Amino acid sequence: MRIPEHVKDLIYQATDIVDVVGDYVQLKKKGANYWGLSPFRNERTPSFSVHREKGIYKDFSSGKGGTAVGFLMELEGYTYTEALLHLARKYNIEVPLEEGDTAERSDARESLSALNNYAARWFHTQLMESAEGKSHAQTYFRERGFTEETLTRWQLGYSPESWDAFTQHALQQQYQEKFLLDTGLSLRSEKTGNLLDRFHGRVMFPILDITGKVAGFGARILGTDPKAAKYLNSPDSPVYNKSQMLYGLYFARQKIRDQGRAILVEGYTDVLALHQAGIQTAVASCGTSLVEDQVRILGRYTREIVILYDGDSPGIQATRRAIPLILAQGLTPRVLHLPEGHDPDSYLKQYGPAAFETYAVEHTQGFLSFLVQLLVPAGSDTPVRARAAEELAELVALIPDAIAQDLYLQELAGLLRLEQDLLRNAVQQKTHEQATRLQKRQAREHRNQVETVQPAIAPEDSQVTVNPLEVHEREILRLLINYPQEMVEYEGRTLSVFELMTEYVSEITFGSEIYEQIRQYFFIYYPQRQEATLALMQDELPQPVAYAVNTLLGESHHLSEHWQRIDVNTPLKDANLSAVVDQVILYYKRARYLRMQQELLASLRAQQEGDPDGHAPETLVLLQRSMKLDVLLQQVSSQLKNVVY
Repeated sequence: MRIPEHVKDLIYQATDIVDVVGDYVQLKKKGANYWGLSPFRNERTPSFSVHREKGIYKDFSSGKGGTAVGFLMELEGYTYTEALLHLARKYNIEVPLEEGDTAERSDARESLSALNNYAARWFHTQLMESAEGKSHAQTYFRERGFTEETLTRWQLGYSPESWDAFTQHALQQQYQEKFLLDTGLSLRSEKTGNLLDRFHGRVMFPILDITGKVAGFGARILGTDPKAAKYLNSPDSPVYNKSQMLYGLYFARQKIRDQGRAILVEGYTDVLALHQAGIQTAVASCGTSLVEDQVRILGRYTREIVILYDGDSPGIQATRRAIPLILAQGLTPRVLHLPEGHDPDSYLKQYGPAAFETYAVEHTQGFLSFLVQLLVPAGSDTPVRARAAEELAELVALIPDAIAQDLYLQELAGLLRLEQDLLRNAVQQKTHEQATRLQKRQAREHRNQVETVQPAIAPEDSQVTVNPLEVHEREILRLLINYPQEMVEYEGRTLSVFELMTEYVSEITFGSEIYEQIRQYFFIYYPQRQEATLALMQDELPQPVAYAVNTLLGESHHLSEHWQRIDVNTPLKDANLSAVVDQVILYYKRARYLRMQQELLASLRAQQEGDPDGHAPETLVLLQRSMKLDVLLQQVSSQLKNVVY
């Protein structure tokens, strides 16, 4: 699918990167930037920065950076077109198809998403309007106490008993077999080869991604077939990965931020019941046990997770499995244990929202308190307490923050009535064992890792020889990208950085292939599309070139530490922008003159082989040019007060 250029410009102009990133990361304004915890790495101290005016983000923990489009591509795995379409939907910008485009030529992922959204609407219509849906599915939802408002808001639906009702309808609407199979909405019969509905005879729970699009479905059977699974879920697809989805997060994320905690429950109906009761911070894992990625996603919105699983034995075991996953991400797990035989849905139905909230306030407890009550019943002997201490020390060792770990250790010593030093030794031993296991795992991963893309710029500790001219080309581009409209004083004139650099490098070819691509793109497009140029450079240029642009973004205006590699004095590291621009141009001039002089000397040597006396006109021309270069080099070096030739 091709998006017209003028529509791309509209999308970039409408996009607020703080708004976009804020859907995924809790940001707080500090100075000119917004800061939050990295969505790419597990960290306790915010190192993820967003600059609204420049429209860029920089993640100092992972080194990633870019525009809102690049952020969506990195985090969601979108293609460039998908990211633009996402932003177009977010800001209500119509995206027309260019002449010659068809639905079949649209991006496959976008087609899968469109099919899922269409299916959700069709299932909801079957629930609300068909005779079968009213008599079967609506009865089920009404018995669970769900209102029509809930049915509509959550797009709940019904897939008819017929083996292929949805599949046949979708095919009639020109949806392709490939997409029906890829989404998992249909499957192929091994006996007949025909397409069949995966979810026939079930109530449907659409699972929304963080943008509100339908990514997949959970489905509960209504019949009593003992051979059929009670719940079915969409298989993984390009738009649905159950290990990275949380049911209800789209509706809950803002309340989670506001209240500072999330409630983690087991089932779809538990989420629905809590939200309908006004407790709108509830989410659930999607047809799977809680996994690390889901905890990490929740950590973007809150640091505290209340585990509210069923009060039966499986619910307790699930709670015990969830606690270490939460601790390992640096989050705080708390536990709300309902009376045995109850889940959130049943408790709310029997006692009501007010009683539930009162119970929650009185019975939500820290994870250590919950586990000590579970593992060390009243009257337990010493071996029981010792085994509990061993298990709980393992959990405390998972806590990455040293201060928090020590506070939990003090709490545990009080709960078990044991000496704190004994527990501290046990925790230190477990911490050492965990670190050893982690190092071995990382070593294995490192051995198996295959580097597919070489970075455009060598790491700071690299021993690779740096080309001096490329270093100065980099400095020119850094200034252009970060400060094109900034006004500077240069040789008695006041002009923008872009205007000044246009005079010096708009017609010069850079030696670095990557830097030359950036230079060409910038000078071609910036005069026409200033607002969108930076974003387009990152999002449309080849990956190694876009990587180079990312490394240049957001760097403060001082002479780069890369210059130290070529033994260049950098006294103006913290000076004002005008002074920095002046030095950058001088260093660039001198580097070019030195390169030209080297080339002239090589030409002179070649010329002398055929003209040993040096009288040929060509030889004289080369000598004259060399003398002029000597004068220019002396002038520049005098200005820099750092003669190195």
